[in-house]
Amino acid sequence: MTERTEGTPEQRTAAFFGQEVVTLGSDLMGREIIVAGTEISMKITEAQPFPRKQVGNRYQAMQSMTPGDVYVFDLKMGARSTTQTLVVASDQDGVGACVRILRATIESSQLGTETAVARHLGISSQDSYRLSFKDDSEKLYLEKIENGNAKSDDVFGAFFES
Repeated sequence: MTERTEGTPEQRTAAFFGQEVVTLGSDLMGREIIVAGTEISMKITEAQPFPRKQVGNRYQAMQSMTPGDVYVFDLKMGARSTTQTLVVASDQDGVGACVRILRATIESSQLGTETAVARHLGISSQDSYRLSFKDDSEKLYLEKIENGNAKSDDVFGAFFES
């Protein structure tokens, strides 16, 4: 992990996600993500950085996003499908790189697939999300973005009630 940046949560968020994609990928390892407004959390155990030049055309939407935004992509491969959780990042070529979250743990249980990670967080490709610091801790909070603004008023509650 790189050295912690001091400042407000907003300044820390900008500095953290402003890192080059490979460094960001390394710094996300072991990091706890909490769904804002809920008790849902997980710790990232496997992540894979992708420089912008290695990101395929189907992911071009990330080029107009902000580092720290989360792009959820449903990838169909014949009869199989997976839901990818991609943290938007930047590199020397600009915004559009990403860190793919492959696996995570909940307490001592392993979320062994990308789809399990997305389901646990309650995220889908129909919505937009952002990760940020909200306090002095090293925990990242996941919020749904509505009209460009993050909203944490338990926007995920309906997903878990069904």
